[in-house]
Amino acid sequence: MKKFTFLFFLFSTMSGFVFAQSSLSEFDKAKEIKLLESTGEDVRRILAGYEHDADEDEDSEQYFSTEKARITIIFSEGDCSDDSAYWNVPKMTATKITIIPEETIESKDFDFSTFTKEMEDEESEYYTYHDEKAGIVFKVGDGEIQKIVLYPPKDKIGLLCSNESTMEIISGEKRMVDKMLQVKGCINLYANVTELNLSASEIVLGSDSQRKSRNHTGDKTKISVATTAIDPENDVLTYEYTVSVGEIIGTGANIVWDLSGVKPGTYTITAGVDDGCGICGQTVTKTVVVENAATVK
Repeated sequence: MKKFTFLFFLFSTMSGFVFAQSSLSEFDKAKEIKLLESTGEDVRRILAGYEHDADEDEDSEQYFSTEKARITIIFSEGDCSDDSAYWNVPKMTATKITIIPEETIESKDFDFSTFTKEMEDEESEYYTYHDEKAGIVFKVGDGEIQKIVLYPPKDKIGLLCSNESTMEIISGEKRMVDKMLQVKGCINLYANVTELNLSASEIVLGSDSQRKSRNHTGDKTKISVATTAIDPENDVLTYEYTVSVGEIIGTGANIVWDLSGVKPGTYTITAGVDDGCGICGQTVTKTVVVENAATVK
């Protein structure tokens, strides 16, 4: 990932914290969205020009992305009749923003002196820096900003619905930040495939002598595949493979790609991992060339 400087300064205003211009334009744009006020139409206007996933359920959330960041906007259900509803504001009013940087943002570029720092758990290398008055929380790991969540500031608590989902906040048993990190829209850190190793990149059909000269042993039409993947949060991973031809035998990180009966040509296999959100992170694709012995020089 390319690194870029992400410097900004915080200062207080009557309505909470305001952020000075940063070098991440997606973050600056997201700040223009007024939580508990901006409508879905406002959001699309503010983030015009960004890639917008219109296939999702836009009654509750919308997704936007660029090469630098992914942005998720959560919207109000419209009333407090549902026990899962949080905010008593009109339907399709923005209530939460989650930003996942695609490029490196170093935490050392931030002044977190006004924020509360907490370790996620004793075994985790991830921290959160949060300020409920401002309505912002940063997730930090390995010296980098992993996630930014903007939510209504503490002085908006009067607009909360009164139900099972919010009672702990209203009573003071739980903080707003704890709930905001649990509810819908708090995107996890995606799992990524980092390596895809194949036992062969060429298959020669026909002559055993020519096949052996290219270091192929055993069944020449079956290729062993080993996948390496990393998930920052150590979620359980499901490995998924897509091939242009042939069949996948087995499951998990080590499988077999069966190319029995295929014709000469160039074929691909793509590996991805699902950590609970689908294939959201990086995938890796490799190519195998199948040739006839008669055409191999």
